[in-house]
Amino acid sequence: MSSSSESTERWFHPLISRAEPRLTRRRLFLLSSSGLAAAAGARPDLKLVAAQTPSSTPAAPAALIQDQVTGDDDAVALLREAAAAMAALDSFRFEIETVRGESSVFQGLSVDLIEGAVRRPYDFTATVTVGLPIGALDVTAVGLDGSAWVEDPLNAGAWIALEGGEDLVALVNPDTLILSSIGLIQEAMIDGTEQVDGQETTVVAGLVDFAEAAAQLSGGTVSLPAEVSAEPLPVLVWIDGERRVLEIEVAGPILTSESSDVVRAIRFFEFNEPVDIERPDI
Repeated sequence: MSSSSESTERWFHPLISRAEPRLTRRRLFLLSSSGLAAAAGARPDLKLVAAQTPSSTPAAPAALIQDQVTGDDDAVALLREAAAAMAALDSFRFEIETVRGESSVFQGLSVDLIEGAVRRPYDFTATVTVGLPIGALDVTAVGLDGSAWVEDPLNAGAWIALEGGEDLVALVNPDTLILSSIGLIQEAMIDGTEQVDGQETTVVAGLVDFAEAAAQLSGGTVSLPAEVSAEPLPVLVWIDGERRVLEIEVAGPILTSESSDVVRAIRFFEFNEPVDIERPDI
């Protein structure tokens, strides 16, 4: 999605091969095994405290993401403004793409893409595309007024109520764990400017400990899976002139079941546009 101001061709880390066509749309950050290990070991003593944006579970939404950002003053100030701008939104659309490695949400299935929309405070819809040996399978999840359902992939037209399935909700809806990470970035620094879909953005780089974030969120109203990785992971954040986050890229496994070289790209767009979400017919 992002491109440098000088060229439409994407920048690539020199240690990363361009094995998949979709990699031509991405910027990859610290993706070699040595780079990830160095990033994880840079701050082994990190202890972060997470707060949440309005979530897909029935709870009083926080007005802002709690500020736990550290790093250069200009990067910290920009992230604080971005956290406030994103928390103030009523709705947005999103994509979560696996641009390298293997990502998982459903046990044993590799997730290629999640596309959906969030209507705050509690509603969302997301279609999860999982890779199979014979092709791909799309599964839709819906959250409405604090309840959530997922399509039954073995029974066309049938839906399954997610009783106690908040961990799945948290992983397919970036309004919980991913957006909370903005307020948790450590060692933040400005990493230049780039064009994203024709908009000038400032890029911020840093580290996030998603395990600590998950632990703090789980202590509140959001349930997250126990297998969240304990390593601080490198992140890049693209922020536009209105201080909105257009993209977040996470290099490394959020879940321990994922490959060590996995990279997620989370894109946000169509801010405050109408979102139509209907209760499944069950």
